[in-house]
Amino acid sequence: FIFLPAEYHPIPLLRLLFSKLAKRVYDENSSPYYQIFSSLFLTTLIVSCIIVLSVGFISFAHFPIAFELLALFLFISNPYSNPRLKRATWLLAQNQKPVVRDILSLCLRRDTANLSETGIIKAVIEYQSLTFVRQFFVPLLVYYVFGFTVTLAYCLIITCANAYSKATPLDSSFCLASSKIADAIEYI
Repeated sequence: FIFLPAEYHPIPLLRLLFSKLAKRVYDENSSPYYQIFSSLFLTTLIVSCIIVLSVGFISFAHFPIAFELLALFLFISNPYSNPRLKRATWLLAQNQKPVVRDILSLCLRRDTANLSETGIIKAVIEYQSLTFVRQFFVPLLVYYVFGFTVTLAYCLIITCANAYSKATPLDSSFCLASSKIADAIEYI
């Protein structure tokens, strides 16, 4: 595969933009229903704006399939790799398990206090494999079955869900709507 460097790739810029929007919209003192509604509204606004722009561009493009494949390539060749996981593997080789558990509890979004060394390794492998499937194989399958528009919406919803989960606390209801929509598309 040919990968674009992270400096020239639009996905980190989109992730930064979405996380900044989520920090502006998120209110920790509001009710869970308000958080879910505001997250759903923000995700819908982001996805609909980008889809309208891309469909408008495709309708005027001389080779619309080329634009579709370029956009699909940009979403599949996502340069985002979690630097914390790379640091965790290095620290695990240095036998610093408590530091690794602290790092992984932030990345994996689960309790890592009782994991052994093999459990930590299994958790990292599970996280990486699920991320790879969710960001590579599922968009290809969705593109093959449903076409470009649904694939673009799915990739944007996944990007929104990742940005929201990094911008809000673990127990927040804010990222629930976008992650449930992504799960529903994956289930179909």
